[in-house]
Amino acid sequence: MNYKINKQDIVKKFKAFVDSKSSKEDDFGNNSKKKQVGPLDKYEILLQFRYLYEWLLNNIKLDIRRSYIHDDNSFKKTYSKLQNHINNKIRTNSQGNIYLSVNNDKVKLFGTPKEQDYYITANKNNLVNLFRQIVEEIISLLNDELPEDPNRVMLRDDIKLRQDEWVSSIKDRVTADKIAENILINIPEDILVSIHSCGRFDEFSTIFKEVYNSLLEASNEHEREAILEIINKNNIDQIISDVRNSCAMSELFIKERKNEI
Repeated sequence: MNYKINKQDIVKKFKAFVDSKSSKEDDFGNNSKKKQVGPLDKYEILLQFRYLYEWLLNNIKLDIRRSYIHDDNSFKKTYSKLQNHINNKIRTNSQGNIYLSVNNDKVKLFGTPKEQDYYITANKNNLVNLFRQIVEEIISLLNDELPEDPNRVMLRDDIKLRQDEWVSSIKDRVTADKIAENILINIPEDILVSIHSCGRFDEFSTIFKEVYNSLLEASNEHEREAILEIINKNNIDQIISDVRNSCAMSELFIKERKNEI
């Protein structure tokens, strides 16, 4: 006799589990507001979705054991089949994107904060509906009706290597000159052209820090890390002084050249 999941009972049990969680920051993770995430971040989000599969397996394990109470080999074979399927859920497609396919692509997840919010933190009904799709997938697997995913399994070591390359490319793009340029274009021109006047030094410093903080807030965590390696609370006052003095000397030089002409 082959083991069969009681879909209605396991979904009911899962709903009770979700209801028991009083905080949005539950076992599945928390609400991420990142605007952009790197490969390792996506992998961590996909692990939260894979946890749903693990929860299902943990909660049907005893039933599987009961079904094969006198047949250890069948129990081990069925349990290993499910465990291997779950361990290999996170894969990479031909475009190099990591993903987790639910129920033969009925739902396809790419590890974005938007998916995390929609299925995990926004509405428990979304989470329960996703879990139903997972149960149906496992039922198809047990019945040998689930097509095999041809794409490559994505291991954490592969993701970590890609993440290191991704972060390195960010650091190449985030340079001191580019940070300064992004800040200066947001400072009013009338302040820049009269920066040699000591009366505007404080105003320049205040706006510089406001724009700098806005730049940090608008950046993802890896961009912030790269920016903070160049400008941080320990050196920002000195950098502001250097930039301000450079602007002042530039404006004075322009004025002198105009007078000579």
